[in-house]
Amino acid sequence: MSIFFKSIKIACLSLLILLANSMSVVGQEFPNDPKTILKQWDYYKLAEKLGEGSQIIDTFQNQAYIAGMAYKEIWLSRPADVSYYFKDIDIASFQIKFFSPYLDERIGDKLTNVTDPVIRDSLLRVFQTQDSLRSDSVSRLLRFDPSLIEELNADALIKTSLKKDLYNLDSLRCDSLIEDITAIIGLPLRKGLTLHTERSARYFAVWVNKGIAISLRDFTDYTTIDFSIPFVNSLTASGFEIDPESEVLRKMHLSKKRDTLAISLLAVAQKKDLNMFRKASILVESQTGAKYVEKFHYNLSVKNLAVEAFDFNNDGVQEIWIHGITDSTTHCEVHQIYTVTNTEPIVIFDSKIETDEGLSLRLLHGFQAEVTLADGTSFMIPLKKTNNAIQGYYNSNGVLLANEILIPGGLQYLKSKSSDKDSYSLEGRLSIFTQSKTKHVCDLVITWDLVRGIWEVVDYMTIDQE
Repeated sequence: MSIFFKSIKIACLSLLILLANSMSVVGQEFPNDPKTILKQWDYYKLAEKLGEGSQIIDTFQNQAYIAGMAYKEIWLSRPADVSYYFKDIDIASFQIKFFSPYLDERIGDKLTNVTDPVIRDSLLRVFQTQDSLRSDSVSRLLRFDPSLIEELNADALIKTSLKKDLYNLDSLRCDSLIEDITAIIGLPLRKGLTLHTERSARYFAVWVNKGIAISLRDFTDYTTIDFSIPFVNSLTASGFEIDPESEVLRKMHLSKKRDTLAISLLAVAQKKDLNMFRKASILVESQTGAKYVEKFHYNLSVKNLAVEAFDFNNDGVQEIWIHGITDSTTHCEVHQIYTVTNTEPIVIFDSKIETDEGLSLRLLHGFQAEVTLADGTSFMIPLKKTNNAIQGYYNSNGVLLANEILIPGGLQYLKSKSSDKDSYSLEGRLSIFTQSKTKHVCDLVITWDLVRGIWEVVDYMTIDQE
């Protein structure tokens, strides 16, 4: 028995070493970008990149057809079976399957279909299965040598403990997959036990970010990870007049008192540019069943569209902040911030109004300009006599020779910054140009605070242009 105990300890130690090695691989990149695969690959591109795989055959109306191709690949530094599924010749989705490296050890000794980490087979049943002894024969044997029962009990406990360790290792292996994907996606996920109605899987994890939906399910003996492009629900699209081709770029959940809100950023992707979108909107769904949609500059094409949650005034309810770039050449940013205090998203900040449409600027006597903001705030900014943009508009005494309207340029950035009130302010920077000669006069930096649900200007400064 001592040799058996020693071999068990060695086996456990070896498994723990293997686990440590697999857990050390965190944040590995995918071998191919999932979005590129789903957006730009088809049957021919797949064959060009990976060669001819094993055909996945399905039937439709009793007619067989090639539904996809299967390959052996390395994903997340682990061997995997990868199946690519077609829609016509395009790739509609693909699935990665990781098998348990401990499967043979767990189902050895004829103990198959075990789903509980603690093996519940009694000592006598195991003894009967392994040695084909009848119950009366076992009873006679135990009466002949009562010490055998102690040895068999010890043997059963060791095997149970080992198999339990193997199941735990599989669980940790699944955890390491979740950690790796989260590190790559860069986003918190939703995970937990699968519903009791789905008995085959014991655990799930879901990510929706950057226009990709990733779904992981742990089946103990193997783990599947599915990749697809998530689209808006057709009923929601028709009910809120959203383009039915709108994709879910990101989905997140916010806790609000006794409610949980699902926040989805929707947009229609441009086929030629994976980062350019149009017809953007935000969908807010309450666990009570209420749904609301607010469109985000619906007629603009926006690049690098993103959404985040941010508690600006530290009241325990996060605001929703959507932003993107409208012109990649001049880096003109566009932002909207919504409050969801009453579930329905209400715009409380719109950068196009605050820094563009609602801005009024003009040159005045004395080498200065007047700035009037969207909320009515008005102030004067001094200009240097040497500023190239205003040459010809003033005489040497600062008298304005001709009326000149100033126009705002694109918003260079809008960012949050800490304030002294355990809350956050907004800081934005934009350029100011002369209207007739379109020369750069200066940059204007504005700071807003969220006060009683309204963004108020609390500070401003100019950065002169020589």
